[in-house]
Amino acid sequence: LLAGGVGGAGGPGVKADDFALEVAPLVLAEQAQIVGLYTALRAFLERARRDPEILPREGQDAAAGASAGWMGEERAAAERTAADTALLKILLSVDQPALLPFLRQPNACILAESELVLLRYQQLEQLVGLWQGRGLHVKALELLLSLGQQEGQVSSALRGVRATVDYLRKLPASELEVVVRFSAWPLRCEPQEGLRIFCDPSDPPSSEPERASGIPLHTTAAAALRRGGPLPPDAVYEHICASAGPELALRFLECVLAHPGPRE
Repeated sequence: LLAGGVGGAGGPGVKADDFALEVAPLVLAEQAQIVGLYTALRAFLERARRDPEILPREGQDAAAGASAGWMGEERAAAERTAADTALLKILLSVDQPALLPFLRQPNACILAESELVLLRYQQLEQLVGLWQGRGLHVKALELLLSLGQQEGQVSSALRGVRATVDYLRKLPASELEVVVRFSAWPLRCEPQEGLRIFCDPSDPPSSEPERASGIPLHTTAAAALRRGGPLPPDAVYEHICASAGPELALRFLECVLAHPGPRE
């Protein structure tokens, strides 16, 4: 119809604008296609995190950019920030189980923007992971403390002391002040669970015998390896004694004396 009518001999000229079509853009793309595009972009961004040189400079294609070695440190940092922030949003959209491991590792996500996105979608565990990956341990532990003491609409993964205990177990020995500050609550509320921060009976089994208390002798050594060095046992003993009482502190001290672990 359009071909026969535009400027044809059979009638007056008709402009193509008279046949404008209204198309809903998303109708043209199926859900599987959208997921496929996100997946492809995710793979590219993950490569870009490892090798920012693959990202093209304005007015230069990727191959030419990589061969020219144009990317300086400042631009590489900016590209890493853009790639990590975009990757966060993509994982939130199409692969949420992969988001938390990504955030817990060192990353260059734009902090304020990422916080807003995670809060908007109530991704509180992932928000803790973001702060953990950026070394903002006090912010992460303050949120865990607040959520752990709430009842009702709180994820089971964040309810109670376990999330705080697991977080503190992973902190390096250099963060002793943070460990002491935030371990007081687990030690008071659930002493046996709180003790796991410093020596854990569930650590991999040892060939060594156990003490009468049931704590394997290797547990403080395992904790020291996790932390990159041992916590000062006298400071930990006094802290446990003040927070949970002398009985639990003696259990810790027994473990330290039986198997002190590596020395500096």
